[in-house]
Amino acid sequence: MEENMTSEGLVQRGNAAQVLLDNDSFRQVTKALMDYYISAILASNPDDEKGRNAAYFSSRALQDLIAVLNQWVVIKEQIISNTEEE
Repeated sequence: MEENMTSEGLVQRGNAAQVLLDNDSFRQVTKALMDYYISAILASNPDDEKGRNAAYFSSRALQDLIAVLNQWVVIKEQIISNTEEE
């Protein structure tokens, strides 16, 4: 996907990701979801493997989403840094 994006597009995407990561509502909802998933795992019955797995994989998906947004911000910062050095 990134191979087709221009530096300008990557910077714009990184800026949008930073806005989202800095948004209080986004942070609150991601924290609430993570708390919910952890509570679901801890409160599950010992024989509820499906429920624990569902909560675990949901929490992993949320962590992956945040990691990708952070990666986009890092790419943006690298492009800006490289541009300033030129």
